[in-house]
Amino acid sequence: MNTKMISKLSVVTLTALLSVASARAAIIAIADSGTDVKHDELKTKLWTNKLELDNAVDNDDNGKIGDVHGWNFIDGNNRYYEKKLLGTFPPDVYKFFEVQTRMLKGLSTDEDKKWIDKVKGDKEFLAKLNEFGEFVHGTHVAGIASKSVDAAQIMALKVIGKKTAFLFESAIKLKFGNVFGGDMTPFKDKIVRYGLDYLAKAQGQSLGPVAEYLDEMHAQVVNCSFGSSTAALKPMIGSLLKIVAKNITEDQVNEYLVYLMNQMVEVMEHDFVLVSPHTLFVIAAGNDGTNNDVAPTSPANVRLDNAITVAATMENQKLASFSNYGNVHVDIAAPGVGILSTTPGNTHLLLSGTSQATPAVTNVAGQILDANPKLSPSEVKRVLMETVDHQAWLEGKVKSEGTMNGARAVYAAKASTSMSLAAAIAEANAKVAAETVAPAKATFAKSIDEKNLYVVPLPALLR
Repeated sequence: MNTKMISKLSVVTLTALLSVASARAAIIAIADSGTDVKHDELKTKLWTNKLELDNAVDNDDNGKIGDVHGWNFIDGNNRYYEKKLLGTFPPDVYKFFEVQTRMLKGLSTDEDKKWIDKVKGDKEFLAKLNEFGEFVHGTHVAGIASKSVDAAQIMALKVIGKKTAFLFESAIKLKFGNVFGGDMTPFKDKIVRYGLDYLAKAQGQSLGPVAEYLDEMHAQVVNCSFGSSTAALKPMIGSLLKIVAKNITEDQVNEYLVYLMNQMVEVMEHDFVLVSPHTLFVIAAGNDGTNNDVAPTSPANVRLDNAITVAATMENQKLASFSNYGNVHVDIAAPGVGILSTTPGNTHLLLSGTSQATPAVTNVAGQILDANPKLSPSEVKRVLMETVDHQAWLEGKVKSEGTMNGARAVYAAKASTSMSLAAAIAEANAKVAAETVAPAKATFAKSIDEKNLYVVPLPALLR
């Protein structure tokens, strides 16, 4: 909290405010595409900045007028989501996610498959689908992160919106002039890497202020169901590289992609995650079905004590076909197929993705802190990782080799208030049974061509 804020309050008043805040559940930030804070299931679960009023005055002198429940970092205001888009989407976008869920669970009909095959080839529909997916995304995530936690404190942070790809060409022109076209040379290699560095740094410039806000407002957990992957960026980066040199090869595109992704991960570590060291960053692994150890994803590949990366499973039965994985760069798994949650305008929808698995972990991380607020981010991560249900099918796929066991993790957190953390985890593992689910109505059908399903990509700053 800055000194200007403190100067406006007596010590007694400030102490009272902080004690009220500490009596509630952990503060969970949703860094996403926007959250409908007026949804009936969310409006009573919002974090409130008690030093700010929803008026035209910056009451707490933090440069953000009206940041009562969070902030829109894209537009610089307190409009937490794009309300103007309500009612603008065709019915088929809703149908798509219903059919997709049936297909992923092996419960689809021949009619479902034909319909999906048809709409997958409709570029206009897919563009509308992606727009819709981004519109509902943050609200859906917030519902999962706060589910069954009546005292939840959800902080709404809009961090996804504007594209930054255009900076590549403009940055090169500004530094080197018009050097486009012709063959690749060592000098042009230097130019390309300069442009890619610029793109990576732009991510840090966008998210740095978000991390500062998390730190200033003492958010204990932030859900990051967003990111840029090697697979998702390949078409765009390939096109940009061909602007610089006409004879770019496929191998060179892949090499530059990995370079960019590694630079982005490094920037995310230093300019985002480390800026708020007392916050646990819960990050989606990605929806490309690829290995993050080989094809990096940002910020999923961040390797810090206060960051945990989440893969998606089909209940507790297998890794979801679309989920990214990685024995080194992905930590834990949670259900992420056909998850029902809140969407804007007091509606609900079944969605699938690592975006849905991630807030399930965020939810439990918050409950862990409710049980023992003294735990550090690294200790919360340890509890989550060391209380999983071991799954043979996750060996070599995620670092913990297991799916999250929420009840066991919370038990360990409660027990850690009266014994060492190691002892609490051991007791939890001994006393809390593995989580089970009722068998699906149909076995996951091997005939379903899951790889050809279209899963909406993660919202991303760079795309």
